[in-house]
Amino acid sequence: MPSLPSPTDPPEPHQGPPPKTFLALVFSVYSSIVSFSGYVFYCLGLWYVTHTIG
Repeated sequence: MPSLPSPTDPPEPHQGPPPKTFLALVFSVYSSIVSFSGYVFYCLGLWYVTHTIG
């Protein structure tokens, strides 16, 4: 039987955070900022429409 590498072997050392984790963090921050600014623009637009038409 060929010897398989045990799952307890330490992973290869790498520099900095993993790219997937870093991209996920950047995307979560970006999406939160976009959703917050979208909410603010929605409130401003709603206030503008109600004060202009009404």
